Amino acid sequence: MLSLLEGRVSDAAAPVIFLVMFLVIVGGALWVTPRLARWLDRREDKNKGYFDGMLEEDPRLSRPENRPVWERVRQLFADTPDIFN
Repeated sequence: MLSLLEGRVSDAAAPVIFLVMFLVIVGGALWVTPRLARWLDRREDKNKGYFDGMLEEDPRLSRPENRPVWERVRQLFADTPDIFN
């Protein structure tokens, strides 16, 4: 990389130039990244997706009439845990 500056700047200045460029790029990335993540989170919160809330527990499953099915599903998972992975 230092060969790109060969003949244009002194040998002592080239490493300093690359150090400054590196610090500016890394510092800028460290400054931008959390702000970009926060902006994307706020944007995502405004726009609910199709799958949002699908992994929540269904309150109807706790009804007494659903108890036998619920128990059978639990038993199937207990008997054959490898099949459902």
